[in-house]
Amino acid sequence: SFRHEDPAKPEHATDTSAVIRSTDKFPGTDGEGKPNPRDVVLKLMKHKKQLDNEIEQRIGLDPKFVLKVIATSSDDGLATKWTNELPKAYREYQFGIVLPAAERNLMDVLLKERVDLALAKEIFFTLAVALKHLHDHGRIHGDFKPGNVVRMFNGTWMIIDLDAAVSVGKPIGAKALSTAFVGPEATFAGSSGEIVFRVTASSVAKPTTDMANEVIATEEITDINPLPADLTFDIWSFAVVLYRVIAHKPLLEADDRDNLRSKRELMILATWGPKALSEALADAMAALVADGVDAIDRLVVCDLLGWGLQEKPENRPQSCEEVRAHPYFAGIEGETEEGEEEQKDAEA
Repeated sequence: SFRHEDPAKPEHATDTSAVIRSTDKFPGTDGEGKPNPRDVVLKLMKHKKQLDNEIEQRIGLDPKFVLKVIATSSDDGLATKWTNELPKAYREYQFGIVLPAAERNLMDVLLKERVDLALAKEIFFTLAVALKHLHDHGRIHGDFKPGNVVRMFNGTWMIIDLDAAVSVGKPIGAKALSTAFVGPEATFAGSSGEIVFRVTASSVAKPTTDMANEVIATEEITDINPLPADLTFDIWSFAVVLYRVIAHKPLLEADDRDNLRSKRELMILATWGPKALSEALADAMAALVADGVDAIDRLVVCDLLGWGLQEKPENRPQSCEEVRAHPYFAGIEGETEEGEEEQKDAEA
């Protein structure tokens, strides 16, 4: 019942996954007993470990923070016909999940809509709450970026894609890193003198003609030094995404698959320090001035950016609770896990 209507172009694609829109023609009936089809998204994956991680990392999570899975390719009724039901162009993707369709992801919003400082506060407060929810369950997202944040049709913001999520303390690298959104601690100098990423062998990208994958070539696998998952990994990514919204430009130039565009960007990341941070904050401040943001608000948001983009993880906020408590979010009346419980108690 999950047939893709127009398979010409995926919504998003990487070396190991693709996202296509579809319609669930048989989800149930409406109040009058008539078929009530709904829009859905199919995330197609080449490897079973990706599917397993998407499912396992959602265990115990609240679907108001992380987009729920409607069905999987291994479910009864779908397992035997999943591949055959897909358009021919996608039949190499033997695994997948079905999710409710979102209106837009954050990157699409940034390209097509105006996100002012007030709206940014509301969005990122909600996202800090969602990330805290993951962290409170002992895991990090591991791939927080604009493409993995979606606005649903009811206006709520949610996190998607948990195939890179990992338990705190475990090695990062369930899949290849989105290198434009990782912190400097994810890099190190290999034995050849080249700057490489600290990833597990299973997540090393295959060499291609683009510069981003050139810096994670397979011949450098012997230099792998896995990075243990820490909450500050997500917090750096959170600050990078916030920077993109505030400065109207990326912190570091990326390709269309969210990897660093060239070795120049890689070197900036690997040698990140006070000078690079100061230059980045100056650009953000200039954008805020151009947007007509008042001086106090400019200083406050740049203070949060400067805190989240610290070179050393121990100098960043150590939790999303600290992020939420920053003066940037003062006065925001967003939903929190604690606030919802208090509301339920009051209604009782």
